[in-house]
Amino acid sequence: MTVDTSVLAAVADEGLDCAEITPPAPEPILSQATDIDLFGAPADEVIRLFPGGVLAVEAGEAERRRIRVFPLASDTCLRLEAAVGSLFLQIQIAGIWHDVARFTNGHSPAARQLFDRLRSYQKTGGVDATNAVPERAEQALLAPSNATTTRHSCAAQTLRRVWSAVTPYRSSALILVGLSLVTVVIDLAPPMLQRIMVDDVLKVGQGRLDTRQLLFTLTILVVGLALFRVVGTLLAIAKGQLASVIGTALTADLRSKLVRKLQALPIAFHDRHQVGSLMSRVAYDTESMHMLIHQLANGFILQLLQLGGIGIMLFWLNPKLAFFTLLPTPLVLAGSWFFTRYLHPRHHGYWEAVGNQAAALAGMLSGIRVVKAFTQEEREFRRFEVSSQRLRNSRRMIDRSTVTFSSLLGLAFSLGGIIVWHVGGQDVLASHMSLGALTAFLAYLVMFYAPLATVAESATWFSNFLTASERIFDLLELPVPSTSSGQVRSSTVHGHVVFKNVSFCYQEHEPILRNVSLEIMPGEMVGIVGRSGSGKSTLVNLIARLYDIQEGQILIDGVDIRDLDLHALRSTVGMVLQEPFLFRGSIHENLGYGKPDASPEAIIAAARFANAHDFIMRRPFGYESLVGEGGTGLSVGERQRISIARALLYDPKVLILDEATSSVDTESERAIQEAIRRFSRGRTTIAVAHRLSTLEDADRLLVFDQGRLTESGTHDELLERGGIYSSLVKVQRPGSRSLDEGLNHHEITAASLSPDADDDEREPTRDWLDPGAVIVEPSPHGLAPQVIVEGVVWRQVSVLRAFPATHAEAFLSLRGTDDQSREREIGLIRQLSEWSDSAQHALRQALARRYHWRRIVSIDHLDAQGTIIQCDVTTIEGRARLRVDAARDGFRPFGRHGRLLVDVHDNLFVIPDLERL
Repeated sequence: MTVDTSVLAAVADEGLDCAEITPPAPEPILSQATDIDLFGAPADEVIRLFPGGVLAVEAGEAERRRIRVFPLASDTCLRLEAAVGSLFLQIQIAGIWHDVARFTNGHSPAARQLFDRLRSYQKTGGVDATNAVPERAEQALLAPSNATTTRHSCAAQTLRRVWSAVTPYRSSALILVGLSLVTVVIDLAPPMLQRIMVDDVLKVGQGRLDTRQLLFTLTILVVGLALFRVVGTLLAIAKGQLASVIGTALTADLRSKLVRKLQALPIAFHDRHQVGSLMSRVAYDTESMHMLIHQLANGFILQLLQLGGIGIMLFWLNPKLAFFTLLPTPLVLAGSWFFTRYLHPRHHGYWEAVGNQAAALAGMLSGIRVVKAFTQEEREFRRFEVSSQRLRNSRRMIDRSTVTFSSLLGLAFSLGGIIVWHVGGQDVLASHMSLGALTAFLAYLVMFYAPLATVAESATWFSNFLTASERIFDLLELPVPSTSSGQVRSSTVHGHVVFKNVSFCYQEHEPILRNVSLEIMPGEMVGIVGRSGSGKSTLVNLIARLYDIQEGQILIDGVDIRDLDLHALRSTVGMVLQEPFLFRGSIHENLGYGKPDASPEAIIAAARFANAHDFIMRRPFGYESLVGEGGTGLSVGERQRISIARALLYDPKVLILDEATSSVDTESERAIQEAIRRFSRGRTTIAVAHRLSTLEDADRLLVFDQGRLTESGTHDELLERGGIYSSLVKVQRPGSRSLDEGLNHHEITAASLSPDADDDEREPTRDWLDPGAVIVEPSPHGLAPQVIVEGVVWRQVSVLRAFPATHAEAFLSLRGTDDQSREREIGLIRQLSEWSDSAQHALRQALARRYHWRRIVSIDHLDAQGTIIQCDVTTIEGRARLRVDAARDGFRPFGRHGRLLVDVHDNLFVIPDLERL
């Protein structure tokens, strides 16, 4: 066909949206097929590029085919617009977007290639056709490039992967198999001794008066039987212990590898998988390897060896009977093979149900506060019941199949035994076989059918083992993004951050950031603002490489972050996340999470920077107070301040604050802002915030909208432009002409935090107290001393321990009450021993007034009754009896090696070092 190009020119000149024409066309510059039409129906439409425009040619007969025409100039806007399950190629004409073509997600590479070629044609007037995608590309060719590794379902391949895991322990495993072989040989001897006993002793001895020689022979045979049993028992003990050593080591090794893999996998992987499901793989699936070693010692392998040995003995005793004995064997083995194939997919469903139940339980427990707050216990219980029902049904299906198969096996074995009794009995009556031989044969028959049944029933174990192994190795073999290309960051970091044409999406076809380019200079504080969902948090996550970008480059000091060692990169970047998370443990451990070797002074300094020191000291055990999983026991604002202190202690060169002050009150926000202001000097700081007041001191503001950087400048510059930032300011501060007017009453200066500040809401700066400049004397009104600092008298001063378990007489906080009855910290004592004897005496009296627990020297008797443990102990003060409820967390960590015992009356007892008790 040919097309009159004047038609295209006319359409372009007149600015028409589109036209329906049916003229012939010349050869196109570019041609690309789609797989669906604009309404989503399967269709082979073709998009063709001609000088001056684009034609969308519908499928169908030539005389009925419609052609949509769209003008295309160098300045014409094009875009790919994602929908659910598909994406559109659109073109903008007269300010309106028109659909040119539609592609399913599976054909998205073709759509993106078409888009890139059209853009290239706009810029250069030519099209690069070297990497053309065929018009009718196969689905496999268009599969997403990030598809996960194909599941290995082949049993042989799975067993090879298992063997590779067992290889480090193969010497011990071979010893285990050798012991099993010796066990089989020993187990074969007793029936032969029984045959000799019956034929050569008992039968011969009937009717004889002198039986001394026979009694001696009988005794020898009985002793021999006993020795074989003793040796067999010793071998069983040795096998069991060796199997335990190998099994526990192999299981622990696999669990360690799984945890390492889960740590190495990108955040995107964890976004797609439930925590409970991953936990079930680590906790439960790995037990299959322990069961494998058990099978090597006493199960499947041993039974196979026994089958071989007993089969030889049966044919040696009576080949004819052995033939009848083995008649059910082919049927049993064939049934086992078919049963394994039947059961294997059902075990997949079972383990999936196990993971779903674990995920349901983990979700309920992690959100238990929300569940209780909205009284949704019954709803969550029903949700758990649904997952439990699925698990029960899966297990019931497997058990029902196993019981049926085992019963049929038992029937086959019993029929074989009946045949042996009949044929063997005839041989005994005809004197073709001795009674002892028949007895031995029946003993071997019992020994033969038992392992045969075990081998047949091992189909259940083997299917379960294969399923669990596949789940383990599928996870272990997932590809991990490269952490480094060999280039390691230099020791000197300046914090120069550059984005070059960066695009990113969490879900394919749904871009979050679109072609972002920006530069942040070393030491600059940049604020990131924008509406919800505009890509602010995504931007900062990419800097730490929590996610890998799909297009463009991110550079730090001129080096692509993908070429940097990942550990070195993240040691350069410190983050305060939008949702603060604390680990179960002490506040001290959480603060020092990024720097475990931090000194107590550094810990306290970071907490003071983040305005967390005061609320920490008000807790009973100060910095060694325990918090629950996720930080339970602390308010959201307190958790946020601890996470800020944790980042400050990490001392990064690039500091990222993702809504760092969104969950704190106004007073805390002001103190944190001042701390950030001081701390950000000399380091690159990138702060994301919805609350624009937190960014008032930023050197520059970057405004994002729908994944694009739309505005950049200072606060005043952006207000003058009247763009998105100006509208956000007006929304947050209605009636204010500028952000400054709305923030004057929140203004903070360094002087406002000084000891002489007039703002009574701020506490004075606290310093380490000098023993020579402070007077401590007992109070005439009680045990609380009074302290004189720079002429100011503080009466009834309380003394608090920052680290009561590890530093009982160091890092003490002196606290007094001001004229307005508010508690304030007077200062900190670094080491009590540096003070005068009288001061030490007065301060120790105050400590005794504050803290009361008894130190346990020895535990003399311990008796457990359910969760209640009754202890008779010796303390420094004397003997004591206490009852501890383990269900109420009566045993708690206390320092590095100690334990704190809380009895049922909440009395406290301390074991300073459990190992040395």
